[in-house]
Amino acid sequence: MAKLLHEYRNHREQLQQKTADVTIGDLRVHGELTYRISVLESMEFLLQKNPTKEDMQAFVIHYQLFDALVAQLLGERRCMTSDQNQAKNCLAAYQNLQVVRQDYLRKFSGCATTGYTAEQYHTDISNAIQVVLIAWISYRNTLMSLST
Repeated sequence: MAKLLHEYRNHREQLQQKTADVTIGDLRVHGELTYRISVLESMEFLLQKNPTKEDMQAFVIHYQLFDALVAQLLGERRCMTSDQNQAKNCLAAYQNLQVVRQDYLRKFSGCATTGYTAEQYHTDISNAIQVVLIAWISYRNTLMSLST
């Protein structure tokens, strides 16, 4: 996540330093980069600030914040293209993101009834965040290429 965040920030900075011949494509890519950076930063913050004590209420609240962010990501605009191949790729990536969410919902659903440690939670939420981000970036890449 840190490497991708660094790449996106560098790419956005290059666009911001461009003084001449700024195209509509440049503006669209800049907006997409800004959006992706904000999502990555939000996920990074959740990862860094997960509960450090065995407090089930803290786990639940943290998990609910994570899931709310993922639910918001699933509510993004859908692929709007006349290219059948691109539309299929977009739908497949979106469905994959939905499957990823269902998988972690299933995994975390039984945690409230077991003795869950902060270390276990950190490992599980870290893995969930990484898998969600992989699926979300794949989905975003079907919506918009970051090359201008």
